[in-house]
Amino acid sequence: MIATDRPARDVPSGVAASGRWVARFGRPDRSGEAAAGAFGSPPATAWALDAGRPELRLTVDPDDAPPAWAELQGCRLIFDGVLYNRAELTRHLADRATVRSNDAALVLGTYLRWGEAALSRIKGIFALVLWDGRNDTLLGARDPLGVYPLYYAEAGAEHEVLLATSVNGLVRQPGVGRALNRAALADHLCHRWPDVGETYYQQVRRIPPGHVLRVDRAGRRLRRYWDPAPLDAPVRWIRDEELGRFDELIEQAVERFLDLGRAGVFLSGGLDSVSIAAVAADSARRHGRPAPHALSLVFPDPESNEELTQRAVAGNLGLPQTVVRFAEAVGPQGLFAAALELSASLPLPLLNFWLPGYCHLARIGQRQGCQVILTGGGGDEWLGVSPFYAADLLRAGKLSGLRGLAASARRSYRTPRLRVLQDVLWTFGARLLLEAAIHRLLRRAAPGVLVARRRWHVARLTPRWVAPDRALRRELDERALQSAPD
Repeated sequence: MIATDRPARDVPSGVAASGRWVARFGRPDRSGEAAAGAFGSPPATAWALDAGRPELRLTVDPDDAPPAWAELQGCRLIFDGVLYNRAELTRHLADRATVRSNDAALVLGTYLRWGEAALSRIKGIFALVLWDGRNDTLLGARDPLGVYPLYYAEAGAEHEVLLATSVNGLVRQPGVGRALNRAALADHLCHRWPDVGETYYQQVRRIPPGHVLRVDRAGRRLRRYWDPAPLDAPVRWIRDEELGRFDELIEQAVERFLDLGRAGVFLSGGLDSVSIAAVAADSARRHGRPAPHALSLVFPDPESNEELTQRAVAGNLGLPQTVVRFAEAVGPQGLFAAALELSASLPLPLLNFWLPGYCHLARIGQRQGCQVILTGGGGDEWLGVSPFYAADLLRAGKLSGLRGLAASARRSYRTPRLRVLQDVLWTFGARLLLEAAIHRLLRRAAPGVLVARRRWHVARLTPRWVAPDRALRRELDERALQSAPD
């Protein structure tokens, strides 16, 4: 058994900081240079998990610690992430002393017992790469929600497989081209993302959340190992008796990140971040941890300024707080220039133009000793009711549910009553059911009409300046048709 662990600052990507690394799988590199220098100067550390044939090599950014790795029974595993159910996995394994050496060893032990089915047993946020020398199989997997990124590419005449937690880390590798994916960029500008696995570089692909990439003698295959709502299965709606567990589960989620170290909270005046801050403050007091540090961005417009609420919440919860004016956070050059500068360093166009301000806020938190940043992000998606639910209620004839949905919309938004009724009964209700019925009819009786309608719809939503040449427009057209639901 061989295992090494990373230092205690094991913090997930997107939370505070994570190491950048590239795993290269293929024939041994006889040049003696491996992939050193892949991240620039000074050269990155390169080392091999196996000196035989084939070999799995790891290149780590010089500013970061390597991820955990382990080797056992002809298998080697790289694990970058946070395990939530260490105790549960350990109980199922006979050699508990060995697998306790680090998380990579525990995950590898779980794989040796259950094979690929082990992925469904691992609870946490992670990216992992595994080489099974017993059957010459390489696996690369991401956690179910995709908190950790994982990308892959093929390079060189030997078709080496490279996996990395960073797109930039891959395109800097020898043999990986930097040619841009013009069609993906054009679709991005039209707010279309037809292929969840593509990136804005032609040669680099993304492993989607909850998926595993398998490379063996039969080729390369990508499959989904975690699916909360399979399309071919009935919808599993939450039961009334499960609703009572909400408080318990949100506390569990927050405490998992508080376990990683001193926490900061991006505290606005909204319900989502205020709720997270309250749970974190209560948990910190209960377990004798330092109080989370509230980090608040104050916007200048009176309609968006929540400073009074932000200060009141932090004061009532007993949280130390840093309040930063938006102009200070983005710097003297202003938001637009700060966003352009940040976007230039990213492997994809900047999606959140407020991000420069929050990056400044995160750096302040880091200087205050914060190792993890909590936010209220995702609250609307997890807890808000989609307006499309109206179609389900209408199809089922649940008029009381429609009334409840309309009442909820009236309480949540400043929308006239007549507009709410129109949205519930027609826009997100009867119209969708009618369109679905017409779609089914055309698919059976006149599929050519359906294809022509889709082409017209794509052309209407694709400005000429986005795809000025015919070849690119044809490619966008075909991509839209291939990704359209049946």
